Amino acid sequence: MTVSDLMRTSVITLEENDEIGDADLKMHLAAIRHIVVVDERRRLVGMLSNRDLARAFGRGPRRRDPVGDLMTRAVWSVRP
Repeated sequence: MTVSDLMRTSVITLEENDEIGDADLKMHLAAIRHIVVVDERRRLVGMLSNRDLARAFGRGPRRRDPVGDLMTRAVWSVRP
């Protein structure tokens, strides 16, 4: 079995400058807990989790802050 046997190719993404509030809404509507963050060339630059959002919202209203301020940048990827 390979990664391509298990992976999904239809992925919801964000960009670093997208607002945290938009990320929260996308994740809620899609019923997902993690979302991929890409650059303008659609290359992986980070990952945002529902725990990242919970920590941010716990510190006060930050819905307009950019995703890039909150996401995890050290992300591993593999080939299909």
